[in-house]
Amino acid sequence: MYHLPENYKENKFNQSTNYDDTGCEDEYQDEVYCYAKDRFLQENFTSTLDIGCGSGFKLIKYFDDSKTTGLEIGATLEFLKGKYPDKSWFPSDFNSKPEDHDLIICSDVIEHLDNPEHLLNFISKINFKLLVISTPERDKVQNYHFGRLFNGPPSNREHVREWNSSEFKKLIQDHFHIEEQFLCKSHRTHNDNLCQVIVARKKDNQ
Repeated sequence: MYHLPENYKENKFNQSTNYDDTGCEDEYQDEVYCYAKDRFLQENFTSTLDIGCGSGFKLIKYFDDSKTTGLEIGATLEFLKGKYPDKSWFPSDFNSKPEDHDLIICSDVIEHLDNPEHLLNFISKINFKLLVISTPERDKVQNYHFGRLFNGPPSNREHVREWNSSEFKKLIQDHFHIEEQFLCKSHRTHNDNLCQVIVARKKDNQ
């Protein structure tokens, strides 16, 4: 399921537990946003949609001078509206289609979801030009922390499931045309290449 091994073990999904990212800044995924900003400038984009934007710090850090929309849930959404009242923040409701944006960022969100297909189908409905989506690279994470590979469940209890690069590529290419895939090296945490990034565009028939 979701291109994971047949014997893969998931963490039990607990929707009542929403990860609180409001105290975080750019400790994680900063390189993902930095890359996304480079592509934003290269392609003369004007708008960015950040799905699961957390504290909003990285979105504001890199895209404050352009049109941005952030999607979040619960108390985090209220935090964003209070801290950045001049920006657009909306509930992360995959049953509602937001307005179209040039660039979509979805950084380390998909591993938290019970059904990742809901997220990918939601993105498919948006008329975007470039998608930058990231998630932990399971094999790299396991080797770094445990020195061995195993098929779950993820050691991070906030993660329902994790993919290695090959599995994640298959999942994303079911929905989008993949332009590039690479491992992201963090200069802050020294956890080299634990994050994988896919850059994708809409398929011709979408």
